[in-house]
Amino acid sequence: IIWNAGGKVSKLTNQIVNVTQSILGLETCMHLTCTNMSIDLIDSALLNAYNSGCQNILALRGDPPIIDSSNVGVSPLDNGQFKYAKDLIKYIKSKYGNYFCIGVAGYPEGHPEENDPSVLLSYLKQKIDAGGDFIITQMFYDVDNFLNWCKILKTDLKINVPIIPGI
Repeated sequence: IIWNAGGKVSKLTNQIVNVTQSILGLETCMHLTCTNMSIDLIDSALLNAYNSGCQNILALRGDPPIIDSSNVGVSPLDNGQFKYAKDLIKYIKSKYGNYFCIGVAGYPEGHPEENDPSVLLSYLKQKIDAGGDFIITQMFYDVDNFLNWCKILKTDLKINVPIIPGI
């Protein structure tokens, strides 16, 4: 269940998680981004997920805030605590131990903000080392590229968590 699409805070995410998880009995995975999020907001989201019985979090950096003519003069919150997804993962682990199964994003075909595949792999390794339990990839089109990427993760980086292809 998506949290912060396009840099805008979702006020319905916790309600949807509660309904799907505790009322409908569906296993859910709550996306949780950390860009432009206060610790209070992160704590509230995690507590609500916990209280709903949700045990799966997709920990993401998230999109930068959208600045348009409606919020001219508004500076984005920079709490300094959660600059990257790895920071959010460490925080979740420090507060909840192993209660949450934490997913992280992977980019087998690259990322628009980083052209160097080795840098992206380094970032992914940092997220796993911080406590990520599984990887879900962005959508990709080249299966051979994906399989090669998985081989690099397992062989070169010694990453042995489940990898869910984004298709």
